[in-house]
Amino acid sequence: MAFQEKGIKPEDGILKFIQANPELFSDRSTLPDIVAKKVKKKWNPKWRNELKLKKVGQPINATDVKTGDSGHYYHIKVENLHQRNMARNCLGYIEKIEKIDALGKKGEIELPVIELKWANVTHLMVRIPHGKRFRKLDAFHVVYDPQSKRIEKVKLGINENYVDCSPIGDKFELDFPGEYKIIYVVYSDNFLQARATFKLRIGEKLD
Repeated sequence: MAFQEKGIKPEDGILKFIQANPELFSDRSTLPDIVAKKVKKKWNPKWRNELKLKKVGQPINATDVKTGDSGHYYHIKVENLHQRNMARNCLGYIEKIEKIDALGKKGEIELPVIELKWANVTHLMVRIPHGKRFRKLDAFHVVYDPQSKRIEKVKLGINENYVDCSPIGDKFELDFPGEYKIIYVVYSDNFLQARATFKLRIGEKLD
């Protein structure tokens, strides 16, 4: 930002070498307020050089075109907090998952490394535009009987398009009823990795 007092000779001295379009002011005592107003107009204190993962509250009722699974699909919102930079080649994974028993004891579940699926697309990597724009990452989905609401299957949101055999995909089905602690992580070519931890409690029927 550049400011110039009215009455100063234009392009005098070093001013002729500064490539800027200064904002003119006449009263020096008002300059701090002018600068503050300009900063507030062009800057958001919530901008960060990072991606942020948040839970999306309501699920989407949909059918997977590859597996044919119909049910509730739950997503994680991956938000780009940078003012100008697009997040490139973003990939989502489950970094760690633990099952919590009735006594609160945690047992880690070993899973193969498989990329998670981004909502509304089939390819592995996506770009997330700047300015608090976001994409949704498949967290998990619940298949259930529409009449009784009884849960039939719960599966983590892996990209089935890149799984070449059913035994691998089956490893991502969760036992229920049960409680889990899941750490999701997103990698990008030009941002630091972003992660968030969520607790998942599964009953026998949809609430």
